[in-house]
Parts: sequence; C-alpha cells; structure tokens
Amino acid sequence: MASQKVFIISGAQGEGKTTRLKEVVRLLQQKRKSIAGFVAEGSWENNKRSAFTLVNIESGESIPLCGSTAKNNWLKSGRFYFNRDAIAKGEKWLRESSTSQPGFIVIDEIGIFELDNKIWHAAFQKLLKQSNCNLIITVRNSIIERIVQKYNLENIEVFSLKIAANEIAEKIYN
Repeated sequence: MASQKVFIISGAQGEGKTTRLKEVVRLLQQKRKSIAGFVAEGSWENNKRSAFTLVNIESGESIPLCGSTAKNNWLKSGRFYFNRDAIAKGEKWLRESSTSQPGFIVIDEIGIFELDNKIWHAAFQKLLKQSNCNLIITVRNSIIERIVQKYNLENIEVFSLKIAANEIAEKIYN
C-alpha cells in the first residue's frame, strides 16, 4: 500500500456515519482538498432503513442504490434489493476518481456485503492497489477488525463518531 492512507469513520448501524462523513467532506472541500467518490444516503420508514441512494460527491448526481421492496432487475441480498445500475455507476465513479487522482476518494460504506465479496469489494480492492490514492471510508464498529484483516489494511486511522467533524477533518488534512 506504500504511502496510501485509509481513514475510517466508524459507528453503529444507523448512528450517523454518513452524516459525519458528509460534514468531514464539506470541511475538507473548504480547505480546497479534491474529493471524489460517493455517499449512500439512507431513507427511514417505521424506524428502520428502507432504502439508500448513492450520491456522487463531485457532481451531486444520484441514483437509487437499494430498497426493501423488489424492483425490476434488482438483486436480492439480505433484506434489501440492489439496483444493478447503481452498483455499475458507483464502480464507474470510483474508476474515474482513481484516474483523476483526487486528494481523497470516499466510499460510504465498506461493510458486510464487501466481506462477502459483493457490492464495492472489487472496486475497493483496486483502489487499495493504487498507492497515490488516500481513502476515506465508513465501517460499522462491529466489523472493523474483519475489514482490516480481509483487506490487509495497514496505514489506517479510525475515527469514532464521538470525535467532532472539524477534528476529523483537521487530522485528515494534516
């Protein structure tokens, strides 16, 4: 992995990882850092996640990633149905990001699906092979060790949600 650094924002499921990540991204952009990648914004229904929308950090383009109800040609995995087009679009955004060499590439999130070699697994592996690319990812507390082991992550820094966004951004910036 050479000089590549992986910054991890961790928290429990539904605790606010994406919200904190978006705050950190905004603060880094204010410092003129180039950031690419995407966040997965969740929707709630009856106090439970019902869907996620993939949002490109650079362009603001969005596409439904998954939902709790079946849609035409979507893949069932766990309790969600995943949009094949959104997965392809997310992989494309990550590929394009790696060639434009931004300061940071964001993936929200690396989790249980990636542990099963699904969703962002292949794209994340490719990014880890590029030493010129620092990554900011979100990971659930309960699986950080498994993610670190699976991907042989060495040069990492983990931030809990107890740490304020401005502190996280400052540490990442420096």
